Amino acid sequence: MEHAFIAAGTYPGVDQRIVTPRLRYYKLAFESMLAGEMPQAIVWPLMLTWTLSVSVLPPTWAEHWRSACKLLGLEGAGLEEKMAQVDHFLDSLEETLEKRSASLGL
Repeated sequence: MEHAFIAAGTYPGVDQRIVTPRLRYYKLAFESMLAGEMPQAIVWPLMLTWTLSVSVLPPTWAEHWRSACKLLGLEGAGLEEKMAQVDHFLDSLEETLEKRSASLGL
């Protein structure tokens, strides 16, 4: 992933979230997440930056990325199931926030 980030950062017009000088920022954040109480929090920013990176690189760079997506269930039927779970979570969160706002008179 780091090699893809560095390679992608050299492409002109690349998304500013993955320019090479930001690598240290991400590494520190990832290390902090891994050392924290919820190390799984690293998955979203790691996959986002990796996706942004491989999207500008030649297709051969995406092989390991595809393997990681498959392992995480982020393709095919696995993706649909994960999206349904996220949708359910967001619905529950919205309902909770509405109830909380109503109880506070907001």
